[in-house]
Amino acid sequence: MFTIEKTFTGDLAHRIHTQRLDSDFTEKGSKILKCRRLHGHTFGLKVKLGSKALENDMVLDYNELGFVKDMINDILDHRTLIATSDPILLKVIMPVASNYIARNEDEICSLTTETPWTSEEYMALKFNIETVKDPDIKEFLDSFVIVPFTTSSENISRWIFQIVESKIYKFNQIHGTDVKVLSVSYKETPNSEAVYS
Repeated sequence: MFTIEKTFTGDLAHRIHTQRLDSDFTEKGSKILKCRRLHGHTFGLKVKLGSKALENDMVLDYNELGFVKDMINDILDHRTLIATSDPILLKVIMPVASNYIARNEDEICSLTTETPWTSEEYMALKFNIETVKDPDIKEFLDSFVIVPFTTSSENISRWIFQIVESKIYKFNQIHGTDVKVLSVSYKETPNSEAVYS
């Protein structure tokens, strides 16, 4: 099998509200739950593809992976991923949103997919901020991408794998190729990496 890899970078904030530590295994017995704090990383994302046969002497032209860079620009870079199960979404972010997003016929403020990207494509949601007048609140709400999983590196790598796999499936259908997504690795820091394959 032939394989290719392409690496991308971006900046992303998140928090892991489910973090727990066993101090018997941490450095100097630390019980500090740093990952529960909202924090950011410059991440590395590596997509690995493979195929038994070459099409035009390539597994896939690297330019055909431009959709990954688009995805990073649209939903990851300089955004905050937050889980639907994260208490701060319900206790802090949703109340702010409900105060500023105009409601039609007294509807409860809700998340929407009326954005340049769809929940089907990226399996995520963001606020529809078109009616928000206050620029500070608009920027605040626009910074969140809401996902149905805790935003650990492991879950992020699996999520991106699923998105890439869906796009490559469509590519294969159109072009009659048999490219496989072998893995996606999400490198949160220079020394920490999660891989889903």
